[in-house]
Amino acid sequence: MKNHFILSLIILTSLVSCSKGNPTSSSSSQFINDDSSSTTISSSSSSSKYSSSSSTSANSSSSSSNNNSSNSSASSNNSSSSSNSSSSSSNKDVILPIGNKKLDGPTNEKINIAEWTEYTFNESLPSYWRHIYGNNWANPSYYAPNEGGSIKFATLYKGLQSPKLNNYKKIEVRLNIKPVTNNSKNAKTQKDEIFHIYGYNDTEELIYVDYLKQGKIIAKTTECQFYIKNIDVSYFEIRLSSFPYKGQQCYNFGISGISLKGWDYE
Repeated sequence: MKNHFILSLIILTSLVSCSKGNPTSSSSSQFINDDSSSTTISSSSSSSKYSSSSSTSANSSSSSSNNNSSNSSASSNNSSSSSNSSSSSSNKDVILPIGNKKLDGPTNEKINIAEWTEYTFNESLPSYWRHIYGNNWANPSYYAPNEGGSIKFATLYKGLQSPKLNNYKKIEVRLNIKPVTNNSKNAKTQKDEIFHIYGYNDTEELIYVDYLKQGKIIAKTTECQFYIKNIDVSYFEIRLSSFPYKGQQCYNFGISGISLKGWDYE
């Protein structure tokens, strides 16, 4: 029995000694720490991936912003181009040298003026001719039939627009004048030109400007002549900018007709 007691004591002593030297707890703690460290690294790595994703998102956003900016710029350019196109085709925005607005051009098929072509303005306008007053189309005033029945030019900024014509290097224009009558205007206030002469091309752009000078219409004038020298002119206008005068006397006058002839040389 004594031997059994001694053996039990030895076994108990041995168990206590093993318990004090066991590193399991410490090892387990270190593993958790390593695992925690690994989780931190993993978190850091995850954070890094998020940043990269965020960066990609930012780049995508930046790219989208740039694309939107480009699209906005393109849209702006298209809008500007459309505005310019609209602005270049609007007659109402064009101010002529006389100070009045440009009006729409004629719409007729071009008329052949290879031979002399005559238009009479007695008490009515011929086809495709239009009468201008300032910035608008207007019905003309006429002299009485016994005075010739012609279109009366007794107010500034009145004018005539021709039909569309075949193109020639030179168009000869002859105005039939009847009558010429005195008016009470001040000759000192009149300008050097009686008419502004404007020539337009097929797209209604003003491409030619000339003037009928003072001295071309006086008391006994029955006809005055001028030339339009530009092969691209398709129609023309005359607009009264000053009353004709001689000395101190100013005149009103009528246009009873216009004759046209195209020439293939200047």
